[in-house]
Parts: sequence; structure tokens; C-alpha cells
Amino acid sequence: MKKVFRDYDQVALDAQYEQRAWVPHADDIIRRFGVASDEVRARLGEPGTYAYGPSAAEALDVYGFSTRKALVFVHGGAWKRQSKRENAFAAETFLHAGAAYVALDFALLPAVTLPEMAAQVCRAIEWVASNLSENVFLCGHSSGAHLAACALTRIPSVKAALLVSGMYDLLPVTTCGWTSASSMNTARSGTPSAYAVRSPWPGQKRKARSSGASPENLPKSCERRRTSATA
Repeated sequence: MKKVFRDYDQVALDAQYEQRAWVPHADDIIRRFGVASDEVRARLGEPGTYAYGPSAAEALDVYGFSTRKALVFVHGGAWKRQSKRENAFAAETFLHAGAAYVALDFALLPAVTLPEMAAQVCRAIEWVASNLSENVFLCGHSSGAHLAACALTRIPSVKAALLVSGMYDLLPVTTCGWTSASSMNTARSGTPSAYAVRSPWPGQKRKARSSGASPENLPKSCERRRTSATA
């Protein structure tokens, strides 16, 4: 078959970005996020929900209301799935550490383009810094790690960040068959690839860790790890 990216044909490349090619019960695993989040709310109570932007999708849930520090979580889902409700499972850990836990909602593909999605995440972080705590820490998972990395290139006030299983070079992603008909393809001309926060502010140190692959190794690293970056 014709090569579409490096040594990958279309079928092989698509498999690198689809968890179900490697883990057939991936949907069952992901459903645990929601179950665990429901259990957290049963123990903690419902969060405070606030609008951080003009659209209906721009809302966030706050657990804990600590003004000392806040952890902002950007969920994954291939930019097109999941929400803040099923991503509260980690809240108790951060509350016990004295921090508020903030789970974000934002518009998803194909309703918005990736640049707008990244802009919404930035607005949410800025809302937290202005209205909850100046000590903002950031965590993003999978496609949420990409969005968090984009935010790190724009918002200097984030104290530290953890990027989990993210994708930071979108060129191979936009070549995948499942993105061909979506607004993901605006990434070719409009979306920052967010190369894992390469010193956007000269002379200013950034504390960011990534458990995902470096851009230079994608998608080869996904093949080695037998896992997908689009939870």
C-alpha cells in the first residue's frame, strides 16, 4: 500500500492513533473514569460549576475551592469525546494535598477548530488564575496534553505542568483516515503543534514534564509502547 507518513501506509498509521487496535476493551477502561468520578462526587458532593467564556461549552467544575493552589485538568478523548463530568476521579488526591481540583469542559470536534479549542483552554486557565488561585498547576491527558502544551506556550503564570501521553506534532495525526473529514485538518495551517514547551519565554525557566513521546519519535514510539495517544 501507498506510504502516507514515513514508513506507514494508511492502515498502519491509523492503528497508531486508535487505542482499540491494541486494547479491544479500551471503552470499558475509559468507562471507569466516569464510574470513579461518580464515586468521588458521592463522597465530596457536587462541584461548583462556573462559566469561563461566552459559549455554552466553556464551563469548569471546581472541587475543593482552595485558594492556595489549583490543579487544572484537561481531559483527553481525541479532541472529540469526554467531558469534565467523567474526569473528576483524581479530585480527592489533590484536595488532600491542599489544592482545588478543576475539571474543564470545552467545545469538541467538529463543532470548533483546534485553534479555538486551544483558546478555550487558555481562557479557562486564566479564569482559574483570576478567580480561584494564582498558584495554577496544569495536567493534560492524551489530546488534552496537546491542548495543555499549547496553553503553556501562551500563559506564563502556570507554575508547573504534567503532560500525560500527549501528541505534540500534529502532522501525522492530520494524515490519519479518521481525521480526513473533520475540522482537525485545520491543524495543517492553523493549529500550533506544541512541541512540548520549548522555552517560549527567553530566560524564563519552565517546569513541565511529559510522559508522552517526543515529536521526533511519533508515531514510532506509539508502536513500541503498544498504546495510543488518543484515549
